[in-house]
Amino acid sequence: YIRDGEGNVMYNEDGIKLYDYGNGDNAGMERSLFTNSNALSESRLNKQESEGNAFNGTAYFDVTFLKDFKFTFNAGVTLDEARSTIYYNPYFGQFVSEEGLLQKGHQRQLEYNTQQILNYTKQIGTHNINVMAGHEYYNSVVSVLSAGKSHMLTDDNDELAGAIIDKQSAASYRTEYNNEGYFARVMYDYENKYFFSASYRRDASSRFHTDHRWGNFWSLGGAWIISREGFMAGTEKWLDNLKLKASIGSQGNDNIGDFRYTDTYSINNANGEVSTVFKDKGSENITWETNSNFNAGVEFSFRQGLVSGGIEYFLRKTTDMLLAFPVPPSKGYSSYYANVGDMRNSGIEIELNFTPIRRENLVWDINLNMTHLRNKITMLPPERRNKQVEGYYGYVSGTSFYGEGLPMYTFYMKKYAGVSEDGKSMWYMDETDGKGNPTGKRVTTTEFAKASDYLCGDPIPDLYGGFGTSFSYRGFDLSVAFTYQIGGLAYDSGYAAAMYSPA
Repeated sequence: YIRDGEGNVMYNEDGIKLYDYGNGDNAGMERSLFTNSNALSESRLNKQESEGNAFNGTAYFDVTFLKDFKFTFNAGVTLDEARSTIYYNPYFGQFVSEEGLLQKGHQRQLEYNTQQILNYTKQIGTHNINVMAGHEYYNSVVSVLSAGKSHMLTDDNDELAGAIIDKQSAASYRTEYNNEGYFARVMYDYENKYFFSASYRRDASSRFHTDHRWGNFWSLGGAWIISREGFMAGTEKWLDNLKLKASIGSQGNDNIGDFRYTDTYSINNANGEVSTVFKDKGSENITWETNSNFNAGVEFSFRQGLVSGGIEYFLRKTTDMLLAFPVPPSKGYSSYYANVGDMRNSGIEIELNFTPIRRENLVWDINLNMTHLRNKITMLPPERRNKQVEGYYGYVSGTSFYGEGLPMYTFYMKKYAGVSEDGKSMWYMDETDGKGNPTGKRVTTTEFAKASDYLCGDPIPDLYGGFGTSFSYRGFDLSVAFTYQIGGLAYDSGYAAAMYSPA
């Protein structure tokens, strides 16, 4: 608050406490950061709220015919609407000169999904067969409307009719996304011990150009329940289940937003005439990002569930990664989406469960899971390798360097070098000779702008997971869960911004 010479909070002519906005009103005191703002007044005098409604509905029917065939039709619809209000008070802050600001918004999202599935199920002795084929279609339509006005009559009328100056910010737009796919699957097991499955999908996404819209994805899997073999006889007293499993397959990703395959423009007012202004650069050749996965592991359970869990090795190869590729601002745009290369993730997952007490009315469970992950970019096409950093070839995007042989999102920024003898912060920089050529040596500087950028590690931890415990007694239950991470780096940009010298 703004206080008088005796430390008392001061009030304005309307009887409202005066807040310190760091703009000189408080005895001439100014802030170099967050000027004309006050978190307390914003939480008390401003508001951001929304109200809405949602509807979810599903329907289906089954038709069984020829004894072993069943046709299923599934349909689902989701409707989500929200009406938002943003109010900035007319007394304090950045909108005092406009005597308050009101913004209204409305968003409506309608989704529906349909499936037509044909199943064939047959049991022949100890052989079990299931064959499934189907078609799926998904559609999503988002409609958005917004407007704003300033110069409010009173602060208790938060409708646009309560303000008089149109901010010329009224806008609305509509986006639509479609996804269609055909799929098939075969499942087989013998004597409930040996399991096999295979699947195939062909999907199309409206987020890609019509020439690159379809993608093909598949999977193979198998499992062997060893504990059901004859040579395991006699282990039933202490071994509940022992299973070996493995699978390999691929799946697609199109999560990049709409219209990335074409140039987009904004329609603007040019002195009363319609004009178009370039907005985003499109890339016609982008297509599905493909994730190929291999998993192999073992599941086990002992002593009627006293101890259970599993160990699994995974290897995921991502090809045709979809990322925003940066370009020089001189081109008129900052980036465009492209299939920029390949990446590999590999590691081990372990899950353990222990039930020390299992009674009729009391159950106590303890659980632990852990994942060790290693990530590496394995390939970038030549046009993406436009920079060499410390022996790696790739490109820079923001504070990350994407290079072959490096983990994804490797930090690329100025490296802190400690404090100088006179108490100033230092950073490393590449030494240059009189002609400006690098000498290969690193020196320090107290001028941040002169510091060089270096590879500074990555955010991927060496080990992460969770652990917890739960109790259940006569219908009452209590659980506690924890997550942990060992290793990995994080960059606190907010703290870094707040710590810079205002001089």
